[in-house]
Amino acid sequence: MDEYARRCSELIRPSTGPYLEVPRMGPEDARRVVSQLRSGLSGPIAAAINALTVISADATDPMSTQDWPGLAGALCEVVRGGLEFDAGRGGTPGWAAAGAGRTASGAVEDHALWAEVEALAGTNEPERAFAGELAAAALNVLRNLSLTPGNRAAMAMDADGALAPLLVRYVAAFNAGSDAELEGTIPEKGGELPREADPRAAADAADVLVNLAWLDDDAPLNAPRLLRPTRRLAHTALEALEAPRPSDHSSDRDTFHLGRSESHKADADLRCAAAGLLGFAATDDTIEANGGEEGGWRDAAFASRAVGALASNIDDARGGSDGYGVLGKRGGEDAAEDARMCAACVRALHAMASSGGDGAGASAAAVASHPSVIPSLVELAARRDGAWRECRVAALDAVAAAALSEGGRRRLSAHEEDLLRLAVEDRGVAEGPVMLTMSRIAEGNKGR
Repeated sequence: MDEYARRCSELIRPSTGPYLEVPRMGPEDARRVVSQLRSGLSGPIAAAINALTVISADATDPMSTQDWPGLAGALCEVVRGGLEFDAGRGGTPGWAAAGAGRTASGAVEDHALWAEVEALAGTNEPERAFAGELAAAALNVLRNLSLTPGNRAAMAMDADGALAPLLVRYVAAFNAGSDAELEGTIPEKGGELPREADPRAAADAADVLVNLAWLDDDAPLNAPRLLRPTRRLAHTALEALEAPRPSDHSSDRDTFHLGRSESHKADADLRCAAAGLLGFAATDDTIEANGGEEGGWRDAAFASRAVGALASNIDDARGGSDGYGVLGKRGGEDAAEDARMCAACVRALHAMASSGGDGAGASAAAVASHPSVIPSLVELAARRDGAWRECRVAALDAVAAAALSEGGRRRLSAHEEDLLRLAVEDRGVAEGPVMLTMSRIAEGNKGR
């Protein structure tokens, strides 16, 4: 095993040449890599993760989970190891090899006692940080695997149904630590990630959930149901959107080891995924029972809070009509990230406004009643900046969806002239959605 770990390290970190080159791995190599992930030893785990990171990042030759049996489950164990690393559970980054949710054989289960021992010895923090790094790298591999549609069902099955709950739990842990003084580990239910937690890892976890829900793809007709809209998923996505942007507290953990631009991108990635998941969880027709309560959490109060969070993120991304926001004057990559995040939030509002198809639900009412949503959508529909084109198209569709509800039609009536001007100036993009909006407003007026 040690020899194999050394050889993998040499292969992906060549001493000469500017390129990384990893040879194709056969079935025996795949079994060895999975065994390394389950070994509970930090060295073999790191070697396996390094090799998988390089292999899975090759978009020209996507990895197939069929060639790597047991991989998703083994990666989940590494992620759990980062969340729950604790001397009382075995004291190694790969503690999960002892069994998820169980303590290692002979381990002392008095966690308070172990905390005192660690504080006196001062030896466990480096291992804890390394466990977090391995978990973040494992999430990146899972994200790369999930980009291939054919892998998604196999990933969910391989992890015995634990993949989606674990990913939600990771993002929830990241949210919980965003504004607190952090230390220690996350408990089984609730808690926080260490201050050094990488925001890119939370974004990767959310991206896997997005892919399991088929939100970024046209799902095939026979696509398996891999993600269900639970209360935990909805509230985790909502909390990610409600968290302050990194620039609001520059000393926060988001910029601990990332530059401002990279931190802004990681934050935008997480918010884009969270917006998609919130729209999915708030509007999907399939409700999963939660503690005996069948979808009772999707009420008017939740819808209002969700719309408020989406509207706040849109306002922040827009930065006001003069192009200034919490980061000052934005341009270049930051502006592109803002436009991308804004488009994701607008699509979520579209999903909520069109929920049920008749504009009669709590989600549609919340979109119509929020004071800034429809004016913002109309303004975004008029933006023609290169980076904002995707957002503009999404805003036009959301405006048409908002016209399904009586409250939405009433608010949109004040913007009819602006919308008609858009339809005339840009027939190719705006005419269809604007005419649909006008027809819905007219039909609504007939029914009065």
